[in-house]
Amino acid sequence: MRFLFLVIFISTLFANCNYIQDDDLKNLCKAETTNNPISCNYIKNHDKKYYCLAIVKEDKNKCFYIKDSDLKNYCLSKVVKGIKY
Repeated sequence: MRFLFLVIFISTLFANCNYIQDDDLKNLCKAETTNNPISCNYIKNHDKKYYCLAIVKEDKNKCFYIKDSDLKNYCLSKVVKGIKY
């Protein structure tokens, strides 16, 4: 749940990603601000990685790989385009 608040905080402030100390959150920030999924691959946490991929690629299918139910539901509500087949 704490991760969700950090994601919202980072995405709303458009913070300089290099000032973020947590490596996973730093890579998520870079992926979101540049809209480049390559940074998602450097995220070590499984759930955070798939959240990142889902958001950047706008692919709800990636949300279903997330094990944490709160993050999965947040991911599903956040992805805009919908499910890609």
